[in-house]
Amino acid sequence: MDTALWTMFCIMFFTTLAVPGPNVAFSVAQSLHYGSRKASAAAIGFALGTGLHAVIVLSGVGLLAQKYEIILHIIKWGGITLILYQALKAFSVKPTELVTKRVTAATTKELILGAIAVSCTNPKGIIASLLIYPAFVSPKLPYLPQAILLGITAMTISLLVYGSYIQIAGQAKRLFNNQVAISRIVGVVYVCVAIALAISI
Repeated sequence: MDTALWTMFCIMFFTTLAVPGPNVAFSVAQSLHYGSRKASAAAIGFALGTGLHAVIVLSGVGLLAQKYEIILHIIKWGGITLILYQALKAFSVKPTELVTKRVTAATTKELILGAIAVSCTNPKGIIASLLIYPAFVSPKLPYLPQAILLGITAMTISLLVYGSYIQIAGQAKRLFNNQVAISRIVGVVYVCVAIALAISI
């Protein structure tokens, strides 16, 4: 792949992901709720979600979503419903439940799948992928090797960016001792994520 194009792609993709949005908010919420070590699974989920975006866009399937707007709306409202359900759970937790459920509330698999769901239902992420990937493919070089490299690069950047947000939020969690307050904060973050998704298109 053209080195200059790849370098520009890295810079562009990093800055796109680093700007706070629904994915970042979800990462922070998981870290506040479960701690940075356990919530690191969410970063893996976002990396996998990024990989799915790459496959969809670079295989040409993404053009269908771009052509038929109803597909994006269905995906978006499915994601909003899921996140509002998570917010409801966070708001309804009682202090006694936090003692028994804090460690076992979510498995690694559930955290990964939750992050994938948020990533894949975030229309801004899908649209950004549709705009970014094609711009960094050189027509002078074989397509498949470039597509694979761009996908792997994007997944690596995603893992680093969301993993960093999770670690930072994990450090902030140590400032709180009140688990009920943390649960309420998480609920508010989830609601903000849902609102951000609702107004994203």
